[in-house]
Amino acid sequence: KLQDLLKNLTSVWIELEHYEAALAFLDSVILGEPDHPEGQKCKGFVLQKIHRPDQALGYYQRARALGGGDAELLNNLGIVLQDLGRLGEAIECYDAAIALKPDFQLALWHRSLAYLLQHDFARGWPDYELRVLSIDRPQPPRLGPQWDGGALTGRKVLVYPEQGLGDEIMFASCLPDIIAASGHCVIECSPKLETLFRRSFPSASVYASAPAPGSRPADRESGIDLQSAIGSLPRYLRRSRAEFPRHDGYLRADPERVRLWH
Repeated sequence: KLQDLLKNLTSVWIELEHYEAALAFLDSVILGEPDHPEGQKCKGFVLQKIHRPDQALGYYQRARALGGGDAELLNNLGIVLQDLGRLGEAIECYDAAIALKPDFQLALWHRSLAYLLQHDFARGWPDYELRVLSIDRPQPPRLGPQWDGGALTGRKVLVYPEQGLGDEIMFASCLPDIIAASGHCVIECSPKLETLFRRSFPSASVYASAPAPGSRPADRESGIDLQSAIGSLPRYLRRSRAEFPRHDGYLRADPERVRLWH
């Protein structure tokens, strides 16, 4: 089928990063088959991948008008609308994709990001949990059940890192809440953050993540009652704008370095 051929060829060119070759070929396909939605969808996808959402949008809209409004197209249309800051329209596209395919995890995930960008935290955080299902983010061995937002009084909680360094720093704003609510908090973090986190959260136990898969520095801690990925903390602690506390900073710089730079 032309549809499968175009999708497969486009995927191969994108994998090889031969974007200009893909665009040139798809231009020839569109010239010969201007009313076939697949050529429009594939060109839109290449443009999306090379971060030209304004150009990709026109091809996706054309494909949809030609009857190519499947769940995958609607999800991709939502992504480029989101990239262009048109969040309401993006959510409408994700909703339409999910209506066609209720278990479409990519559309659910991207919709969660759009909700978060709108500060609709109550609707955004639950599907943000889909990130942990990615094969690119294998989960560490369990030392305790996952925290479900329940009471932490007297309980020992392990918080472990995920995603990138910036995400660890951002989500660390929830750590003071966990430290205050729990009996004791054990924090795993990037080795680059170990000293900073120990200084910033002195009442917690802080360990640098081990590079070897399957091993955990926090194994030295006994009696872990619960554990949570650091990116999962806001689901229970930041469900509305009112739950974002006012503070004067949650990370503490080294006083000696402050004096030096001052």
